[in-house]
Amino acid sequence: MNTIHIYTDGACSGNPGPGGAAAILLKNGKVFHRVGRGFKNTTNNRMEIQAVIYGLKAAAERLEDTTSIVFFTDSSYVKDTITKNYRRLQNKDLWAVLDEKLKDLRDAGVAVTFEKVKGHAEDRWNNEVDALAVRLRQMPESSLLDDTGYNDKKAEETKASASLFAEKKADDDIVSRVSAIILKHYNKTQSEEVRKALMDINQEIAVSIAC
Repeated sequence: MNTIHIYTDGACSGNPGPGGAAAILLKNGKVFHRVGRGFKNTTNNRMEIQAVIYGLKAAAERLEDTTSIVFFTDSSYVKDTITKNYRRLQNKDLWAVLDEKLKDLRDAGVAVTFEKVKGHAEDRWNNEVDALAVRLRQMPESSLLDDTGYNDKKAEETKASASLFAEKKADDDIVSRVSAIILKHYNKTQSEEVRKALMDINQEIAVSIAC
């Protein structure tokens, strides 16, 4: 059986912060290709996924007589999401690419499996790919790529947060104006029953807006 072994790793400083994703490809115990890039602002999980994508792309371009590919990752997040088919709740843009590349290889008759290795331990190739990912992360900022998927997500979150703030401010303005009207009538009336009713209305409005 002609097998490619691929070690992948992602690194991130700050999480979010500068990151690196790397893959090392081996045949018969010998390295025949290294691949990876650094990114300006990203997360560790995104770099772990990106590293597998790099490995899948590199392997697909160098299959020749390959019949199986074994990935080695120290990321339980990546390994379990793939092998246990967990829902892709986060980083959907990268998972879509990974799943497509993985399907293409399997449709071509290549068996692709994933193994979990212990990070920062005695595994030579895991340590080497980790060091490569760190070096890529530490490259000058001018050589780092934009993680557009992460930046787009943050922009959407910021926009949603601003929208919620605007809605909250509008609600607070309504409560303030209604409360002022209620207070005006409260001061004018001499009826304790009416005053109590006005205070109850004011409280109900405040509670309904808060909910």
